[in-house]
Amino acid sequence: MGQPTYDEQKIWNSWIQNRDPQAGDILIKKYKSLVSYHVQRISSGLPKNVSKDELTSLGMMGLFDALNKFDINRDLKFD
Repeated sequence: MGQPTYDEQKIWNSWIQNRDPQAGDILIKKYKSLVSYHVQRISSGLPKNVSKDELTSLGMMGLFDALNKFDINRDLKFD
């Protein structure tokens, strides 16, 4: 992945500085696939009565929490 593009940096800055909902939506859409990947990975080892939808919901809440806590100044990749 490497360095974020100028547009990605603008979106992150808009989210971090202003909590711009549009920037938040873009970031959620960009990283939603990570939630899906981990739900698939985790669900294979869980009982059948554990709902993938419930895991996805919890994963999305975790993603939103991570977006809120991410420090762009630490020079780390979000994903």
